[in-house]
Amino acid sequence: MPDIRIRDLTMEYSSGGYIVRPFDHFDLDLATGALALLLGASGCGKTTLLSMLASILTPTSGVIHVGDTEVTALKGPDLANYRRHTVGVVFQAFNLVPSLTARENVYVALRNAGVARHPARARAEELLAKVGLEDRMHHRPGKLSGGQQQRVAIARALALDPPLIVADEPTASLD
Repeated sequence: MPDIRIRDLTMEYSSGGYIVRPFDHFDLDLATGALALLLGASGCGKTTLLSMLASILTPTSGVIHVGDTEVTALKGPDLANYRRHTVGVVFQAFNLVPSLTARENVYVALRNAGVARHPARARAEELLAKVGLEDRMHHRPGKLSGGQQQRVAIARALALDPPLIVADEPTASLD
């Protein structure tokens, strides 16, 4: 994983007529290979920070570097490539496509990144087996338990072997 450097990060938004600022001139350094856990009360900004690292949310001000990439400056194809190849995201709400099977939910991430059909299928099956879902890979999310859906989401995040994984409560639904 590349070094992460966050400088002077501010995020604010309006809620109920009030300005909410979960981050106000926040700095953080994480070394390559580090495992960082975010702990805090509900609503304190954990998901917001992960979403900014994944470039799903854009901060009000400040800079996020992942390795040599200034994430906060990315636009268009560069932003898509960052999201596709640098960061794997495990969302708190799974974000699986309900009409696709477990295998297809992992497969589509690989195909969108340009992986050929047969290697993408094999990789999806390999990852689902690693998370203990070899017997459920043909089931749609609605037929999977919360823990099984979370394991599909984890497999999808790992599909392209990204150097950075951001996971929002990745074990909340697991046994």
